[in-house]
Amino acid sequence: MREHAETIEAFIVAWLATELVPPVGDVDPSRSLLELGLDSIDAAKLVGDLEDRFGCVISPGLFFEHPTIARFSAHLAEGLATTLRRAP
Repeated sequence: MREHAETIEAFIVAWLATELVPPVGDVDPSRSLLELGLDSIDAAKLVGDLEDRFGCVISPGLFFEHPTIARFSAHLAEGLATTLRRAP
């Protein structure tokens, strides 16, 4: 599961570094997504890109429940691992 979390975290860090205006430069996964400048429009875009990349459905509200990149990534990885275990 940690491997999935690291993959998700790397995707989010790269996304934030390229998509946010102004660019955030080095992205610390322990910082709050709000501190990094993620607003509701950017959150919706990020959710869409995460859903496309990882083939899952994500509630944008999860960013508030798991406000740092590290916590959000770990939560999403846990959900993906559960889904993969259930798959035939």
